[in-house]
Amino acid sequence: MPTRGFFAEAMMLLPAVFLLASADAPAQTRRDIGSTRSSGTREASPPASSPRDDGRNAKPAAPSPAPSPPLVSVPAPVLIPGQTGGVTVDAPIPPMIPVVAPSPGLSDHVPSPIREVELSDRYKFPDYAGYDFSEEEVVPFSAGSVDMYFEFVEGQFRMYVSSDTDIQDLGPATSVRENLRGSEEGWSVTHSAALQAGHQYIVWQWDGTRSRFFVKDVWSGGVLLDWMPLPASSRFARGGPVFPK
Repeated sequence: MPTRGFFAEAMMLLPAVFLLASADAPAQTRRDIGSTRSSGTREASPPASSPRDDGRNAKPAAPSPAPSPPLVSVPAPVLIPGQTGGVTVDAPIPPMIPVVAPSPGLSDHVPSPIREVELSDRYKFPDYAGYDFSEEEVVPFSAGSVDMYFEFVEGQFRMYVSSDTDIQDLGPATSVRENLRGSEEGWSVTHSAALQAGHQYIVWQWDGTRSRFFVKDVWSGGVLLDWMPLPASSRFARGGPVFPK
């Protein structure tokens, strides 16, 4: 039959038409078919030829070199002669300033005080209760060379001298160097003086030598004093520096 023959021919032509249509359409891959993600939900995949640049593969930048300090001119070290071990300094040694020596005899007339002399109570320590001005030493109160001695009796602090020596309280002072004056009527008739801390006293001996002492502290067991020698004054002189008219 003609219809059946036409249908058979048409069926034979279908494969050829299909092949032609396939040749004209662009080729698709599995990557294109499977890529259905939206560009707004996640970052697009990077090309297969480059790694993902998320910071893990980046190399740290090399630090900038520190600036070089400026050159400073330093003087060459100088050797100090005569020093053990060769001591050096970074600068020249300044010249020595000469010191003028005092003139001979300039201070010969200025007496030096003898400081921190401690005498004990003669009833407790008799061997350390007296003092000898000429020898500048502590002696027993009964020694033949004793010039004065300390004792504490009935609540009183007293300094005693021998019958041929006089003693006088000159009053409050700041130190043994303060130049206090005595009075002709101020000598003790008992050849002793009550001691007070902060007072200055003068002792005039039989041969005219004089000494002045300053009481720094006094207690029942002893006395602490400074003293200094004074120019000698004749026992027969009156109107001198100790006895102003």
